[in-house]
Amino acid sequence: MGAPHTPRTGQRRNRHARAVNYEVVVRGELGPVLRAALLPVRATATQEQTVLRARLAKDRELADLVSVLRSHGVRVASITVLD
Repeated sequence: MGAPHTPRTGQRRNRHARAVNYEVVVRGELGPVLRAALLPVRATATQEQTVLRARLAKDRELADLVSVLRSHGVRVASITVLD
């Protein structure tokens, strides 16, 4: 049996990777379809920005999340490590 897949990217998750809490701020509001595709990422939106919070395996899953956002034309304003 293989490693579980992350819901938002289909990439295999490394069970030994250290998970880190991140806050990713993007410009504008994300639509409901994109927000649903990013689960289990939590999203809080205003008219100017959306704040995404997630516990991700350091580096790889963060890079995958940013890649998915950019592929949908979303501008990442900041990334903060919360741990």
